[in-house]
Amino acid sequence: MKSWEKRLRELEEKRARANGWASNKQASKARQELAFTKGVLRKVVNVRRRAIDDPVMRYTPDRLFDMDSEDVAHYLAALSVQGLYDEEKLAREILQAREETTLINRADRCAAWLRRKQRVS
Repeated sequence: MKSWEKRLRELEEKRARANGWASNKQASKARQELAFTKGVLRKVVNVRRRAIDDPVMRYTPDRLFDMDSEDVAHYLAALSVQGLYDEEKLAREILQAREETTLINRADRCAAWLRRKQRVS
């Protein structure tokens, strides 16, 4: 294991203890939420850079149909945070057609959290 990975794991464990998470299940859920939020932030960058990115790597709404459900959920939250409501609606409809209500709820929670953080800073 790389030293930075080990250090990150130690910090996550320290945070879990500081937050009083009594079980590994709670810590695991927190890690999943953190990983999801990181994915959303990467998609925010992709959407913002679409005007300057290489066409092969560029985000377009048409590509949502070919992505796996978790990536579509990341884009759902990212598009919601950026106020791109037509594209957000498309991503939501794709996930609803795939019956991924858990991912829709997770994306909505993440987007709401990020919007609150934007207002604070």
